[in-house]
Amino acid sequence: MKTIVKLINIGGLFAIALAATPMLTTQAQAYACAPTHHSVSSSKHVKGIAKISARKAWEAKMKNQFGITWAIWSIADGKSIQCKKEGGKNKCTARAKPCQYVAG
Repeated sequence: MKTIVKLINIGGLFAIALAATPMLTTQAQAYACAPTHHSVSSSKHVKGIAKISARKAWEAKMKNQFGITWAIWSIADGKSIQCKKEGGKNKCTARAKPCQYVAG
């Protein structure tokens, strides 16, 4: 009787592992992205702070325009942050296509 219970437990774990495998292998391809880039700028005295501020401003704009699921910089497509000196400050522009995770 104990052997049957062990086999059922092992079989159940194997079934769970098989069921989880497709989720793990397809996650990297499960994103939908907007067709156009969106840009937001920020000016600060310190370049590093200006970059962070521009990225956070991009996230805030995407959240307001499309919703929180579209406001994740790390999964945005074609992202870039360009900076230039302007009036003694660093003006940085964050540009990217917003994307969201799509559950299959």
